[in-house]
Amino acid sequence: MRVPPLPYPYESPNPRLAVQFVVELVGPKPMPGLKARGVFSHPWFETLGRPMVYTMAPSDSTWRPLGPSDGSPVYDSFALAWPFFDRRGRLSARSAERLFHATERFASGLDRVAMPLTPPENLDERIQALEEARSSLDATVSVTVRPVTGWFDRRALSHALQGIGFSAEGYRFVLTTPDWPEALLEAHALADPPAGPDAIQALDVGFRVARNPVPQWSLEALFETVDACGSLSRSIAIDEDGNHVDGARRAWMEQQLALLVRTLEQRGLPAGSPEARMVFLD
Repeated sequence: MRVPPLPYPYESPNPRLAVQFVVELVGPKPMPGLKARGVFSHPWFETLGRPMVYTMAPSDSTWRPLGPSDGSPVYDSFALAWPFFDRRGRLSARSAERLFHATERFASGLDRVAMPLTPPENLDERIQALEEARSSLDATVSVTVRPVTGWFDRRALSHALQGIGFSAEGYRFVLTTPDWPEALLEAHALADPPAGPDAIQALDVGFRVARNPVPQWSLEALFETVDACGSLSRSIAIDEDGNHVDGARRAWMEQQLALLVRTLEQRGLPAGSPEARMVFLD
């Protein structure tokens, strides 16, 4: 299956105020490039928790991430950003306030003044709303396909899935595109060792909606995967609620996915967007 054009870049090209605490370091003069890139080796950078760094050179029209190998001689704008959520936990108004005061001291060493683009005292309410969205909207579409009798032959199953576009990684199969580092659809083959090394008792197929830039396409690919299994052996497909994935159920799944995608957009977290991936962590 051909993957459609992806609507969002994987890396955030600029600060995302909806999901990041951003502090701009402002000054009357452009910042020399060497001095700006020195932030990555500056002792304060570790103290600040290694935030994301964004800059604008004189030739830039928008913000962009700064890397140690960037070659711009000067920068007009400079900002540090911390995600509201990471694997260690979440920010709070109090922790953002501490980060801001530390950034003020850091900025003074760069002859700049720190200015928060979001007042720290407003963060608790924002983050609480995002936590509620994460709790209610983090859904996975998942289907299990089993032969009615016997097993799938692993070699035949692998050939059928690769015909759709899956890459094989042992008993794991993934649909990917060079433009996106995460799988757009995954399938896991469940072996039945007592029946033989090539006996597959079931195939679990699914994707996580919020982190997927093309969820409707992935659902179509899921249905095609179910049909490919059916072409190998008379099989049955069951969704996560225990329902048979027949024509009526497929239509219902399409409707529910469309509703979820719209809701994510309304919350400012479009599926697959940088904002969504900063909230719905992998």
